[in-house]
Amino acid sequence: MTTAHHGPDHSTGWRVTKACRPLRSPAGALRGLVRSLGTASVRLACAAVLAATALSVQVSVAEDLVPKETRFGFEDNSSPGVPNCTLAAYISNFPAPEFVNVRFRVDAYPQKNVMFFSIATDVGEQLYKGGMPSGNRKVAIDQAEFSAADFDSLGRMHTTFDDAGVQLSTNDAEVFPILALTFQNGHFTIRFRRQGTDMIRGYAISASPSVVAIPSGQFRDCMTAMLAVVKAR
Repeated sequence: MTTAHHGPDHSTGWRVTKACRPLRSPAGALRGLVRSLGTASVRLACAAVLAATALSVQVSVAEDLVPKETRFGFEDNSSPGVPNCTLAAYISNFPAPEFVNVRFRVDAYPQKNVMFFSIATDVGEQLYKGGMPSGNRKVAIDQAEFSAADFDSLGRMHTTFDDAGVQLSTNDAEVFPILALTFQNGHFTIRFRRQGTDMIRGYAISASPSVVAIPSGQFRDCMTAMLAVVKAR
C-alpha cells in the first residue's frame, strides 16, 4: 500500500474552471446547455459547480494540528530472542477525544545479524460515560507518514498493518541515525488516514528538550546494550 496523499483531481478542477471562466465547455452537451441559458443563469450554475468542487477539495486535503500535549516515554517491547528498544510519543489533543501513540522501535535479530527500524502509529479515542472517562477504543488507520525537516518516510520505508495501526519499517542502516536523532529532538510530524475516510490528519510535534531528555537517555542505554548483544554473535 502506498502512502501517497489522496488529494483533489487537479485535471478535473482545471476543466471546471476553464469551462466557467469563458462560459464554454469542451463537452458538446454542456456547450449546448450554455447556449440555451442566460448569462446570469450560467454564472450561477458555474458558481455552484465551483463551490461543490471547492468542498470536495476541502475534505481531501491534509489537516495538520498542533496537539495540546505530547509526552515521551521509553518502552522495552522485547520478545524471546528479539531484543527491542522503543522511544514513544503519546499525543493528546483534549478536549478532542482523539489520541495518537507514535513509537520509534528498534528490533534486533542477533541470530540473523539484522536490525529493523520502525515508526509505529496507533490511533484511539477516549470514551466517556456520565461525563467521566470510561476507557478508550482503537481506531483503525490504513495510511501513515512520518516527516521532519530532513526526512520523509514516503518511498523510504515499507508499510505494514498491525492491529489496526500502521508500521513503517526499514533495515537501511543509513536511515537509523536520521530517525533516532529526529525522534529524540522531538520535532516531527505524523500524518495518518482513518480507515474509510479521505481526510489525512497530522500532528506537528515540537517538544522541549526537557520533555524528551530522560526517555531519550533510557533509549540510548538500551541501544548500547542491544548493540553489544548483536556484536557478540
